[in-house]
Amino acid sequence: MQWGLIFEDAAVVPLFQRLDGKQKVLVLAAYIYRQIRLIKDFDRCYGERLSDLLVKALTSAVLDGKDVIRHVKDEVLGSIPDTDEFAEQEGAYAQNIMIALDYFLLYMLGGDISDMQRSVDMALQNIDLLYYEMDEGYDEKKVVEQEVLVVLSIIKMVSKIPQGLYSDIRSVQELSRKYML
Repeated sequence: MQWGLIFEDAAVVPLFQRLDGKQKVLVLAAYIYRQIRLIKDFDRCYGERLSDLLVKALTSAVLDGKDVIRHVKDEVLGSIPDTDEFAEQEGAYAQNIMIALDYFLLYMLGGDISDMQRSVDMALQNIDLLYYEMDEGYDEKKVVEQEVLVVLSIIKMVSKIPQGLYSDIRSVQELSRKYML
């Protein structure tokens, strides 16, 4: 699965394009945060604390300036699990979401849309892996439809939040609460 299947869906494009930059960041942060359980599973399996770093990074993206984001991005980049060292499935999930987070922070620093797209692509890899684990012959079209509905719902919730009231990680957590993986 890729960015285009979800964020370039005919129903998503006009709504996503109407959002301001801060609202788009909130949508993407919530979309990434919904995978925190996978990071927590990794932390439990390997005694790591990547879930804390995920929260710190998303908080910096929502709240902070580029200097803080740059520092956190360096920390994220240095913490991406190597699946040779962390060979369990949790390692692959954590690697994908931390790479997604790294691309997201790159987008925050440079504004390059391709970094935003790569971030979503990496998050979608985990969704693909989760469904594949449950059923190797899963219907990707149905999963794409579900993801489109998730993104539409998050966008609609974000667009209803008055500007300035979505300035912390609690907003991100609340937006993703119904859609946790």
